[in-house]
Amino acid sequence: MVELSSDSKIQSTKVSVTFADDIEELVERQDSYQIPPMENRQNQNRSEVTPDSDGEDYSASVNAIIQRRASTRRSKKRRDSRRASSPFSPDVLPSSGNDRRRSSVFTTSSGDTAITVEDTIAPEVSQDQIFENIKLHEEVLQNVKMQPWDMRKKMKLVLQAKAYIKRHEGALQERLAQNGSTRDRLARCYIFFLKKWQNSRREISNILNWFIPWEQKVKEIESHFGSVVASYFLFIRWLFWVNIVIAGILVCFVAIPEVSSSDLDVADELVEGDDELLNNSRYDDSLPTTLLIHGWTHGKDTPWVAQMREAMANLKIWNIIVVDWASISRTLYSEARILSPLVGKRVGLLCLYLNQKRGLRISDIHLVGHSMGAQVSAMASALIRKELHEKVGRITGLDPAAPLYEWPRVDSDEVIDESDAIFVDIIHTNGHYLGMISPCGHVDFYPNGGMHQPGCNFWLCSHMRAVEFWLASIANPFLFKAYAFSSWGQYAKGKLKNLPYYPMGIAADSSIPKGVYFLETVDEMPYIHTKTTMIDSL
Repeated sequence: MVELSSDSKIQSTKVSVTFADDIEELVERQDSYQIPPMENRQNQNRSEVTPDSDGEDYSASVNAIIQRRASTRRSKKRRDSRRASSPFSPDVLPSSGNDRRRSSVFTTSSGDTAITVEDTIAPEVSQDQIFENIKLHEEVLQNVKMQPWDMRKKMKLVLQAKAYIKRHEGALQERLAQNGSTRDRLARCYIFFLKKWQNSRREISNILNWFIPWEQKVKEIESHFGSVVASYFLFIRWLFWVNIVIAGILVCFVAIPEVSSSDLDVADELVEGDDELLNNSRYDDSLPTTLLIHGWTHGKDTPWVAQMREAMANLKIWNIIVVDWASISRTLYSEARILSPLVGKRVGLLCLYLNQKRGLRISDIHLVGHSMGAQVSAMASALIRKELHEKVGRITGLDPAAPLYEWPRVDSDEVIDESDAIFVDIIHTNGHYLGMISPCGHVDFYPNGGMHQPGCNFWLCSHMRAVEFWLASIANPFLFKAYAFSSWGQYAKGKLKNLPYYPMGIAADSSIPKGVYFLETVDEMPYIHTKTTMIDSL
C-alpha cells in the first residue's frame, strides 16, 4: 500500500512499502513508497533492496512509467517549475545540497520485507499532481498484467495500486467538493463520467466474456499452470474459430446456392416401380403433385416445358413432374396417336405408384397437358378411375389436339371430357384446326373466340398461344378476366360492366359455374392491354 505521511516538525515525508502474506492486511495498512532519484536508483537496488521482493516488482513497474515520462519531458523546453508526474518522482525533490535522503531495508517481526525511504518534499500535493499520480498507478495496473510473474505476485501488486487509487480519489473528491470554482466542478464531472465509462467498459467486457468459448476455463488454467500452458488452449480456440469461419463460407457460398438452384436446374428421374430413384429424389409427400405433359414433336427440353416447370417450381407449392415421352411424340402424327394410350397408361401407373408408396391422394393430382398431352391426361385419368374408382383433382387442357380425336369423332376414354376429373378446365386457342372447338370440360375458355389469336398468321402460332396464356397466369393468376356468354358474337355485342368475371389460367377452380367463357387479349405479353381491347370500347 502507498501513503504519504508528513512530520509537522520536520518538513520531510517518510514512505515505506511492506508486503504481507495476508492480502486483507495490505488493504488495512496505510504505508507509502517513494521512488529514489534516477541517478541513485541503480546503486540503491544493488546495495539495499533484495531482488526477489514483491516491493521491488511494484517499484520497477512505477519506475518504468516514470522513465518514459521523464524522457518525454526532457525533450521539451525547460521550465522554472514543473508538475511532478508522481508524488514519488525525483522531480518533486528539492535541489538544494542540504536535502537528505535516507533509505533502509529491514525485516519486520512478522517476517515481511519492508523498504523505508525518507525525503524532504513539499508538505502539500496539488490537485494536478494527484490526478497524475492516479493516472500513474492506473498505468501500473495495466503493466502488471504483462509481466512474467506468478499470479500471487500480480495480485499483490494490483491490490497495492488499487488501494492507492481508491484512497486518493476519495481525498480528491472531498477537496473538490469543498471548492465551488468552475474548474473544480468540471473536475468532479470529469471524475464522475470517467468512473461511469470505466464501469461500463468493465461490464461490457464481462458480458463479452460469456460469448467467448472457454474464456473462464482458459483463465483458470493460466492461474494454475501459467501462460505457456494456457497459450496451447488459446491456439485450440483459434483453430475452432477458423473452422467456424470456413464452415460459414462453405454454407453461404456453396451449400445454399447449390440447394436453392438445384430445384430449378437439376431434375430427379422418377420411374414407376423404382423405389431407389423415388427415395433419392426431392419428392415432398406433404405437397400436391402436378404433372406436365407435352404434345406432339415436343420433349422435356422444349423451351416452353422448361419455362413452365421453372415458373411453377418457383412457387414451391407443388411437386412438379415432367412427363417426357419424346421418343414417341417425335414420330409421325398418326404413329404418335396410336401409341398415345401407352403413354397415358404409364402416367396413370406412376400416379398409382406414388399413391401406394408415398400416400399421394388422388384428389391432389393435377394434370396439365398441351395438344396431344391433354388427351394423354384423359387416358391416365381413366386408368386411375378404373383402378381406384376415384377421380384426379384437376385436368387442364391447353388447346387439346383435334386431329384423330375430335375429327373424326372418337367417343371413348381416349378423348378428354368433364368426366375425367373433379374439375376440368380447357383453354381453346385454335379450334377447328389443330385444337378442339367444342366444349369438353366443366369450364371452357375461348380467348378471342377460340380459333385465331391476335398477331398469329398461321395455325401453330394460335395453337401455342394457350401455353403462353398459362405461363402468363402463373406470374399473375388474376390477369385474365373471362365473362360467361353463349358465343363470341354475344360477347362482342354485350355490355361487360357490372357483369361477374372469372379468372382464366392457374387461378381457375371448381367454384366457377359450369359453362363457356370469353375474353379478349392482345398479341404481346402480358396479352392484356386495356387501351386497345374491345372491352373498353363497350
